[in-house]
Amino acid sequence: MNPLLAQLITVTQDNLYSICKYLSTGHEHTIQQILNALARKGVILNTNSSVVYKYMNRLKELEIVNVRIQGKTQYFSLNRQYNVVSGSEIGDKNTPFLVSLQKTLSKYQTLPVQEELEILINRSMPNLSDEGFMIIDFETADHYTGHEFLNFLYYKITECEMIQFQYQKFSWPAPKEVELQPYLLKEYAKRWYLVGRWKGSEQFVTYPLDRITEINWEYEGAVFERDPTFDPHKRWQNCVGIFFADHKPSQVSFELKNNEHLNIEYLKTAKIHASQKEKLIDEEWIQVNLRVVISMELVREIRKWGVHNMRNIKPKKLDKMVRFE
Repeated sequence: MNPLLAQLITVTQDNLYSICKYLSTGHEHTIQQILNALARKGVILNTNSSVVYKYMNRLKELEIVNVRIQGKTQYFSLNRQYNVVSGSEIGDKNTPFLVSLQKTLSKYQTLPVQEELEILINRSMPNLSDEGFMIIDFETADHYTGHEFLNFLYYKITECEMIQFQYQKFSWPAPKEVELQPYLLKEYAKRWYLVGRWKGSEQFVTYPLDRITEINWEYEGAVFERDPTFDPHKRWQNCVGIFFADHKPSQVSFELKNNEHLNIEYLKTAKIHASQKEKLIDEEWIQVNLRVVISMELVREIRKWGVHNMRNIKPKKLDKMVRFE
């Protein structure tokens, strides 16, 4: 949050605003759903705490929210005149497009874009349900380990605030504490990664979200000055995958044999890297040339074509990694 704005807005006011923004989707929500929404913003309240009930009672007294009771459950909704999301009206003709976009991004439920899309759709056509359909299906997992951290990390990156979490490598017996300046969320091979810097360091480090065991939600991280030269496209332009972005690229080549699966044609149209160039040797073999950082991600991509279909893998370091490691 902007430091000046933080001085003007109390914690209670900030939380009330977050609740109203969440309820601006136009749907009814339970206390537990509101608690989950606040948690995604980094506001962790005990489920048994009376704080959130005091928040909702205050909003009811001001007639900002309505409540419907069914059995033992209370369902809260926002009076439309108090919708906190402003902006131009969305035409009826455009709303099905937004619904299609929402369904296309359905595998990214924990990203803030879903909440914003729902708000836009319900402001335009509150009763719209089945108009619009998925047009693009991204190759991504329906459920990521660590996905529950995405919303929180997104806003910490936006606000340039340091974070603290527990991280455990597969080879470590116990997790270790990390303090990080978060810069980027990056998806690769059905996993999410957090890229950032340690305080006082110019080196960027990468943490898989599925190995973050716990986030310190109550940690009051200092605001840091983001490096304006950080460019994700340039940083990974010589890489296959997510790691070793700081290493220099190498000239890599291997020869691939065609077979009944038409390896050569598939490799030409599904390139390993943007630098890939092919040279036809004969009707059966092709030479593939790349300029990339040598990494295990590169090794895995090359192995997909079958080690038994390859020869003359260069340099020797890569040949050893592909065949024996």
